[in-house]
Amino acid sequence: MMDITWVTTILERFYNLGRIGNSQKLDGYYGHNFLIQAATGKFILKLTPSDERLQQSYECQLSVMQFLHSNGIPCPVIMVAANGQYINRLPVTLSNVHSLLPNQFFLVALLGYIPGRMLRSLHPVPYHLFHEAGRVLAKIHQVAGMYGGNTQPLKDLNIQSCWSLENTEAIRSSLSVIEDEELSSIISCVMDKFEELVVPVLPRLPRGIIHGDYNDDNILVSGAKQPDQSPDAARSLVAGKNLISINGIIDFCDMTYSCFVVDIAKALSFMVITDTPDIGETIVCFMRGYSIERPLTQGEDDVLPLCLLQSLGQNTVLALKDYSFDPTNEYLLESVEDYPVVLKRLYAIYKGGGRWM
Repeated sequence: MMDITWVTTILERFYNLGRIGNSQKLDGYYGHNFLIQAATGKFILKLTPSDERLQQSYECQLSVMQFLHSNGIPCPVIMVAANGQYINRLPVTLSNVHSLLPNQFFLVALLGYIPGRMLRSLHPVPYHLFHEAGRVLAKIHQVAGMYGGNTQPLKDLNIQSCWSLENTEAIRSSLSVIEDEELSSIISCVMDKFEELVVPVLPRLPRGIIHGDYNDDNILVSGAKQPDQSPDAARSLVAGKNLISINGIIDFCDMTYSCFVVDIAKALSFMVITDTPDIGETIVCFMRGYSIERPLTQGEDDVLPLCLLQSLGQNTVLALKDYSFDPTNEYLLESVEDYPVVLKRLYAIYKGGGRWM
């Protein structure tokens, strides 16, 4: 565990923030994140376990984030440390952590704070926000496509990541965590179809830099007015004064280089487990928003349903696997409860020859 009392020591070593106030540990899937209140403002301190190889990927991710921020995407700005660097290694003597692997260390980065509420905090989530979320994701794909730096570290990261949708072996090797026989059978059948029908065509589909974790925790919203909660209202795109809208996209730590349809499927797998009155309308609104900025090719449209099912299966297995190691993690518990219900429902439609988008 990272002792929160060490946060001030870390900040004072690397940054000139003035007086450090309260520090709050934030929920997260990997590494340690802290909300920092300092004399110069609010920030997010990220401490990420890494090694030499992962550091190259992380540096690339931060560079792309800076590029996105400079080109109108509402993502955090990367703060420059006192030594002029955007990223620094944390000496083990300061980490107060004894669970790092022999060749690992912590990378320290400080991000500007974006105020707002997480999309998941809305009950229900208005349909127009799914439309906007789709549109913003498409803009990220388009703007990132203009990035001129080296993207090879992101390509390497996608191949090696257990969260890569194509990495079916990572799911199969962990299927034993699924005690529900029906659920296990569904996930296996989806993987078989994915390997047969999707994997062979992925190399021919449009690809580029993707967010990789475009979920309802990483989409921030602001505004107070709740709109008419109906599909027709969402599709009309009529914005009222102070209408709640997206004002920030965060957590680019799973950014890789892969097919855009993979990122869309991953995003949809998170959207459908939010508090939404109708899963089908949620998917439709998201995809209509995305298509305004970047219409799908026929090939992408053909494989998207299976990619979504594959993503839901992957999320289910890996969340249950991590939860088995940390059953006190409420952040994981919510995912463990939601994914199976939605997966079974959408698979039944798919198996019956229907299409929900």
